[in-house]
Amino acid sequence: MRFSISLGALVTLLALGSSGALGSQASDDAHCRPYYGSACSDAVGLWLPQFAQVGAGPAAAPTTVVDRIVDPASRGDAGFLGRQGPVDGTFFVYGNAGPPKGNVVYDRVHRIVFYDEGCCAWHHVVLASNVGPPPKPLASRSLLKLRTALGIKLGDLPSRIRATYGPAPFHAVSGRPNEQLLRYVRPLDAKRAPTCEATTTFLFDRGRLIGIDLEHAC
Repeated sequence: MRFSISLGALVTLLALGSSGALGSQASDDAHCRPYYGSACSDAVGLWLPQFAQVGAGPAAAPTTVVDRIVDPASRGDAGFLGRQGPVDGTFFVYGNAGPPKGNVVYDRVHRIVFYDEGCCAWHHVVLASNVGPPPKPLASRSLLKLRTALGIKLGDLPSRIRATYGPAPFHAVSGRPNEQLLRYVRPLDAKRAPTCEATTTFLFDRGRLIGIDLEHAC
């Protein structure tokens, strides 16, 4: 199971968390806790910003660009999906379909989150800003220097992304008039895995980049 919410929708979720309603939803699923213990948390699953599927409008634009998240402060950056960006995050698991699992780091000072998660035939990494505090303690450090290997960083303009990835139309975000998406797609291996794709989604608020999602799925 995957949750798809805009960053703006997090305001409502975090308000619930401040009253205890969200924090009380930590997963005690019988299929999770025996295997993953305290890492099981539906509250964390709800809190993670997932915006790759919330847009409306044209299909993703084709691209041949291969990119990844890089973290100058993290060793062992191999450049593969799930092996990019910070490797010192908190392990998490949520839901009971799969279940999805991964690692997350939160920058409390700058309100930035990085996480990678996956299950079964999909895996993605997300870097996002304007994210409120998590519902439970997580690994925390500065994430200001994170960027993509091609130099794209939070705060960039749409023109920067289009100059790198190619032309693409904006996607509207329902109920969030200040937010727009750019979305790109490329085949992972057209011959051996024709149904597998890499989708990259960029979320903007008032014309500035606030979210990057790189996903591989079949």
